[in-house]
Amino acid sequence: MATAMFPSWMFILMLFSGAPASMPLSLPPLPEDAVLAKVAPEQCLWYVSLAGVDKVNPASKNKVEQLLAEDDVQHFMHELAANVKTSFATGAPHNPLGQALGEEGPKLLETFLTRPLAAYVANVDIGPKGPTIRAGLALNLGDNAAATKASLEKIEQIIPHHTNNVEPTGPADATAWHTLPTPPDAPPVQWGIKDKYLVIGIGPGEADALWARTSKSPPAWLSEIRSQLKVERPAIVNYINLKAILGLAQMGIAANPGGINVNQLLDTLGVHNVKYLASVSGLEGSSSSSRTLLALDGAPAGLLALLGGQPLEASSLDPIPADASFAIATRTDPAKLIDAILNVASVMEPEARQEFERSLGQISQMTGVNIKDDLIASLGDSWCMYNSPDDGGFVFTGLTITATIRDKAKLQRASDQLLAFARVMDVRTQQMRTSNGQMPAGPTLAETDCRGQKIAFFNQAEGAKFPFAPAWCITDQQLVFALFPQTIKAYLELQSADAKSGASPNSAAQNKKLSANPEVAAVFSGSSKPTVLSYQDTPNQFKLFYPVLQIVTQVACSQLQQQGLNLNVGMLPNARAIVPHLTPTVATVETTKDGIRLDSHGTLTGGIGTLPLITIPLLLPATFEARQAARGAGSSNNMKQIALASLIFVDAKKSFPPAFSADKNGNPLLSWRVLILPFLEENALFQQFKLDEPWDSPNNKPLIAKMPAVLKAPGSKAADDFKTVYLTVRGDDAAFPGDKGIKLKQITDGTSKTIMFVEAADDKAVIWTKPDDFEPDENNPLAGLIGLRDGGFLAAFCDGSVHKIPQSVDNATLKALFTRAGGEVVNVP
Repeated sequence: MATAMFPSWMFILMLFSGAPASMPLSLPPLPEDAVLAKVAPEQCLWYVSLAGVDKVNPASKNKVEQLLAEDDVQHFMHELAANVKTSFATGAPHNPLGQALGEEGPKLLETFLTRPLAAYVANVDIGPKGPTIRAGLALNLGDNAAATKASLEKIEQIIPHHTNNVEPTGPADATAWHTLPTPPDAPPVQWGIKDKYLVIGIGPGEADALWARTSKSPPAWLSEIRSQLKVERPAIVNYINLKAILGLAQMGIAANPGGINVNQLLDTLGVHNVKYLASVSGLEGSSSSSRTLLALDGAPAGLLALLGGQPLEASSLDPIPADASFAIATRTDPAKLIDAILNVASVMEPEARQEFERSLGQISQMTGVNIKDDLIASLGDSWCMYNSPDDGGFVFTGLTITATIRDKAKLQRASDQLLAFARVMDVRTQQMRTSNGQMPAGPTLAETDCRGQKIAFFNQAEGAKFPFAPAWCITDQQLVFALFPQTIKAYLELQSADAKSGASPNSAAQNKKLSANPEVAAVFSGSSKPTVLSYQDTPNQFKLFYPVLQIVTQVACSQLQQQGLNLNVGMLPNARAIVPHLTPTVATVETTKDGIRLDSHGTLTGGIGTLPLITIPLLLPATFEARQAARGAGSSNNMKQIALASLIFVDAKKSFPPAFSADKNGNPLLSWRVLILPFLEENALFQQFKLDEPWDSPNNKPLIAKMPAVLKAPGSKAADDFKTVYLTVRGDDAAFPGDKGIKLKQITDGTSKTIMFVEAADDKAVIWTKPDDFEPDENNPLAGLIGLRDGGFLAAFCDGSVHKIPQSVDNATLKALFTRAGGEVVNVP
């Protein structure tokens, strides 16, 4: 037996199947219903219309219709529809209402999913008792009017009526509305059959208002959308009144103040002047089309302004080979992009920009390269990303990113300095590995030549878990990055062939570029001026992923069979019935006088029109999560530098640094953090300390304000008071037990299983020069460590590695990690 009357998996399958029971696609679409175009009100929050499913024409020149006409595809659709009906019948509860739904539900479902439909939400009022809604739906029943009415009346008679003591108002005549029983605080719901249309109204008088509008003209906003986003055979029209919805959201926030500054956030996102999001999709010529408009009142602002830059030209796509399985090209100024993202992040977290600047300062301090002025400012605004199978790219292993160069000399100097720094770090790491055999080997920098160009890449160490060799190359015009150096070699070969041919439009080399693809070339042959273009080689992508789809379907069907559903992998259409009808998908983003427009064309255009709607609500939690992840990554890098400095100390002094220096009477003077300064490239600061005086002596106290950036943990407010949360663990059997440094051989538990120091919570922070550290509670050793990182804390181990220890770690394991010679058998969580 099915566990639910209409399982969610079945609805999802119908969304993507293209079957007659496919509500969102409505393919092939029926001719437009003029009556349904009139039901929407002048003031509307949301509206959708579905054209309904027409008979498939096997002789059609449209690729989508040809696909749907294939016998194997038709078989799949019929099998799917039959199983939907079975799901309703077998999954219905054993009670009168369930039996009625099991009998009538499949017929109603087929009608709703295949006939022309329009639905809307006119308004939502936020009142003291909660929100109230006005909404409606109209469905062209065709020849099914009488049967649909009978099914609905049968179900209605069995619905419990005790919720608000209202009996259903059975029709006194053929034109009266049925009123459904609803809870006392819910708006009234009425339904009825008018001519061949099912009408449902939610809210007082809404059914009457809906039907009255069918004798008038369509609302102006709907006519405007149909005109702006014209599609030859429309299947779906969607409209979201973002301006009104944002207004409702702001009202709700105003009633519950607190948290982030919403108005400021809307400004930085660039959505303060949005009007609506609308899309029309359907069939056009030989393919399907989706046209979307984010309508704006004025020019794009905030993040959206990044889409209003200089348009792409056909030559902007020259770095992309013709065989790309996917590709994206855009015109975006990297400095403006970073600034816009930081503006948004700063609204979420006021210190985000300062943290970013501090991180860049740390990199500059270590490498001598100003990332913003020397690196980012050297790059141009034309970017490409692609995956090339001919370059050895399987799924994404051929991923390549290119950026135009604005100042090659400055970029080359910055690259040379970064490479020099990487080589120094390679040498230091190798030295430490020689003296500490337990220290894991890291990636080393390597170079190779191709076509007179130097390609730098990271050569992974033995046993490394990272399976790629990130590579980059600076040519006269492009910065090229790839996951493997071979991909860059292929890129250089293509560009070399292009140069030899003189780059004539009809040259063999030029024809090997994506810009020569007919679907792509068509974009630049018209009046379109896109700032973003994406390309999907849908036929080859399908061939690649179809075997995976078969496996997933087989697993899913075997599970569903246990629930009583007679589904098996045999119903899936064969690849030969699908591939001949697939064409590449090309999507563009363009800024027009009306706003930001997104157009998509191909056999399977996907849901590009929904991307802005999905992105905006997801941006806030995504930004928060990204900020948290970035903080953790920044702190981990700090800790690795400190750990490496400590290991270099071991190499130089033959022991770890002591937890503190002490006078002849054993009184603590200065922290271990001061003692490792020479190995953190801070020797000038170290020379200013008087090592025979305490941390707060007249000479040493002023030096507190010169706290190195590497000791400032991202997200820690304690750093403002020159305090650090990077603390050793105090204890007789710890790695830093007191004023005497221990030797490597004394860590008998293993350097990879002994904590060197931790990142503690802010309330445990200490002045960085002061000889204070973390003293764990015997009964609760985790106390004082949770706070800066969600779900755990960071710890640096004596082998130089940094791990996040989960909050779920048990006391015994944590105590064992704190000791160097306890003899416990323990694994790092």
